[in-house]
Amino acid sequence: MNKILGIFNGNDPVIDIIGRLTDKAGVEFAPLCSPIDKNSLLNAAKSADCVLLGKAGYTASMRDFLAEQLNLHTSLRSFFGSNIVTPALSSMYGKRSGYACDERFGRAAFDTEYISELEIERTARVAYELAEQLRLGVTLVDRASKLLTSALWRKIVSDINEDYPSVPLTMLELGELRRHDPDQKPVYLCSKPDGDILWSYWQNDGYECLLGDSALALYAPTNSSADLIFALPHMLKHCFSLEKEAQDLSDALSCLPPHPNAEDLTAALRRNMRD
Repeated sequence: MNKILGIFNGNDPVIDIIGRLTDKAGVEFAPLCSPIDKNSLLNAAKSADCVLLGKAGYTASMRDFLAEQLNLHTSLRSFFGSNIVTPALSSMYGKRSGYACDERFGRAAFDTEYISELEIERTARVAYELAEQLRLGVTLVDRASKLLTSALWRKIVSDINEDYPSVPLTMLELGELRRHDPDQKPVYLCSKPDGDILWSYWQNDGYECLLGDSALALYAPTNSSADLIFALPHMLKHCFSLEKEAQDLSDALSCLPPHPNAEDLTAALRRNMRD
């Protein structure tokens, strides 16, 4: 039987809702209560097909640990039609950074953005495949007028576009977003730092899905655990190939108003399940 591992605070109200929705789809849901140490969580995650991290059940360091150990290299942040695809782990923070001493100005620090062809290609293919499924275009957001890394992004993303002839590609500088039509909702593709800026620019709540080279995926909310419910259609389709169940749940969620709070969300889904 397909299995979902969930890490939540023991009294999280969405546990019951997620359990009932996944049971209806024929998928086992195994919630664990935090706190749980990293190694125990990793072993449990390896025995599952999907991992849900409730808001109170994880930390950013736990997310990064699991992403690295499970080889989850691409991040998809999504909510109500907005999708941003980036590398899961930043190519700028931590790996190539340090301190120096400047003879003229004293202490100095540096953070170097470094990205390889493989990292760009596997992230871009996730964006293209998502856009193809949704019948949308891909918009690459970068800082090509300032950064050499952006020039490499543009070259590789453009080359890969030849494999997806039905997906239109647009390239846009980060500073041009204010002139971008807000009603257009393509799949946005960018570096991790630019993706963080873009997400905060919209101030969206939603969920993040970390993807790798297999069907295993990790889902975490960007605000409250209730946001994970909006991740369930993607999870059912991506991790378990349950396309009908995913579409039925997606249709039910589309009837909800934008940005419902946890109480309204759970009440609406309970009514839907009774019906």
